[in-house]
Amino acid sequence: MSTAPFPSSTPNESTPGNDNPAVDPFAGLLAKATYRSSGIGTNLSIRLERSADVLVLRIVGTSSDSLPETFTGAVEQVLRGMRPPFAAVDLTGSQSLPSVILAFLVFFHKNAEINGTSKVVLYGANSRILTVIKMIGMLDFFVIKSDEAAMRLHVADASAAR
Repeated sequence: MSTAPFPSSTPNESTPGNDNPAVDPFAGLLAKATYRSSGIGTNLSIRLERSADVLVLRIVGTSSDSLPETFTGAVEQVLRGMRPPFAAVDLTGSQSLPSVILAFLVFFHKNAEINGTSKVVLYGANSRILTVIKMIGMLDFFVIKSDEAAMRLHVADASAAR
């Protein structure tokens, strides 16, 4: 298992706009690992992005629609290809997590772990989300942090311990 940061065209910076495969071989996969859905009762955005040596899954909004296989497949490919040492889930923009998103969090955790990621950090979750995560027994899947700064501190500490 490698502990080095995964390839990055701009170290210590998020690279959401870099779609040049010659510079960033994972740009195309990261672009495919984005999902948006809107409609009556649905407004959801899920995006996988790289920031320094952390792969961050940002979930904003909510939806009860199932996630397309093209999206989940792209997420799986990114995790397999990048083998990030650290992964995090940002729930700052979510007020609730329907079952389809909870199932996706299990999928994300499992695939991150299989591909060499240490325990996934979940941050920005409100008390309602944390209560649901505790009630259904998912608390042991994640390291829970209050915000992005706390997540970054955890990653720095874990990186130094490697």
